[in-house]
Amino acid sequence: MGQRVQKEKILQKTKKKSTYKPIVPALDQALKLLACLAENSRSNMTLTEICEQQHISKSKAYTLLNTLKQHDFIRKDDRTKTYSLWLGIVRMGRNVLENLDVRDLCSPYLATLVEQTHCTAHMGIVSGDRFYIIARSDVKGALGFTLRQFGHLHFTHGAHGKAIVAFMEEEEQSKVLAGETLCFYGDGEPVDIAYLKEELNLCKKRGYAQDPGETNHGLNAVAAPVFNARGRVYGAVVLLGTFPRSQIKSYGEKVTETAQQISVALGATL
Repeated sequence: MGQRVQKEKILQKTKKKSTYKPIVPALDQALKLLACLAENSRSNMTLTEICEQQHISKSKAYTLLNTLKQHDFIRKDDRTKTYSLWLGIVRMGRNVLENLDVRDLCSPYLATLVEQTHCTAHMGIVSGDRFYIIARSDVKGALGFTLRQFGHLHFTHGAHGKAIVAFMEEEEQSKVLAGETLCFYGDGEPVDIAYLKEELNLCKKRGYAQDPGETNHGLNAVAAPVFNARGRVYGAVVLLGTFPRSQIKSYGEKVTETAQQISVALGATL
C-alpha cells in the first residue's frame, strides 16, 4: 500500500514538471506587445487598438507600455495619443544587424551581380516599417551610388518598396496601401493608387520592380524580393546606377536571379 502511494506521488510530480512552462507572463506579454507594434501596417497604434489586438485590459496595457517607454523601446505621441517603436529597439537591432550571418551569406551573390552590371548592389531586410541595408557590394575603381550600410528607409520607398509590397499576401498588401505613409515615389510625393497597383501587378509578373529616376533624378534602380524559409517577403536586392533605361529589363532579370539565389540559400522554396 505504501509503495503504491509513493509511486502515485512520484507520478504526480512528473506530471507537474512536464506541464511547467518556464516563462515570465509579464515579460511574455510585453514582447508580444512589441511584436504587435512591429507588425502593424501603420507606424503607430492607439491604446484601444493595442488592447483589442492583444486581448488585454487597458490598465495592463498602459502599465506595460509605460515600462517599455522608460527604456526607450517605444514612444508615445501626446498629440495623437498613439504608441510606436522607438530608438531602444534600433540600438539593439543594430547590434544584431552588425553580426547577422545573412551578410556573409548574400555577399558572394551581390559581388557577382556587381561584376555583371558594374553597378552597386545592396541587400536589405524589412523590420517593422523600415528597410535596413545589411550588406552591399560596390563597383571597384569607379564612382558608385550606395545606400549606407545599416542605414534605413521606409519599407515602401522607391523600387524596393514596390518589390516588397507586390509580393505580399493580398490582405497585407491592402493594409499597406490603405496606410497614411506611402513613399513609393519619394518621401511626401503623392501616390496614384490605381497606377501603383498596375505597377505592382507588373512587378509580380516579371519578378522585379523599377525606379527610373523617379525617387532620385538621374539615378535608376531595380529591385527584387527576397523570401525566407516560410515563403514570406524577407527583404530585397536593390541595384543602383546611372545605367540607361534600355538596360532596366536585362538588369532587372539579373537582380531577380540574385534575389532568388539568396532566397534559396535562406531556405525558401521557389
